[in-house]
Amino acid sequence: MSGRQSFSKRVLIPLAVIISTVLTLSFVGLKLMNLKSHAGSPVVMATESGKAVETLSVLVLNGTSTSGLARVTADEISKKGWVIRTVGNYTGPQLKKTTVFYPPEYKDIAEHLASDAGAATAPAQATMPTRALTLVVVK
Repeated sequence: MSGRQSFSKRVLIPLAVIISTVLTLSFVGLKLMNLKSHAGSPVVMATESGKAVETLSVLVLNGTSTSGLARVTADEISKKGWVIRTVGNYTGPQLKKTTVFYPPEYKDIAEHLASDAGAATAPAQATMPTRALTLVVVK
């Protein structure tokens, strides 16, 4: 005996499963695209004056032997809207002052970060990223 399935079992239940699967995959795909594009791309943030400015993600590096200094600084500047890409240790030449290293085309953004972090600015060294700012903390 082959009874007929109801409309809801034949159509509505599979349709609901298909729709929920498509929505879930779309949501995950959008999240992945946003994470991937955000990592090294300029971001827009608002300043205290309300003017929007372009910014870059920031590598915060500890240029001292004081453990945790880069993490504390990263937490401080992220509260001001900066996107932290990495926190780590600086292995370059010793610096006398906390410095923001910047790719040539992003000097204006670097000066904004330097103002927020109480730092000097300098062009990026050859080994530094070209799509991010590098903040080396030595205070």
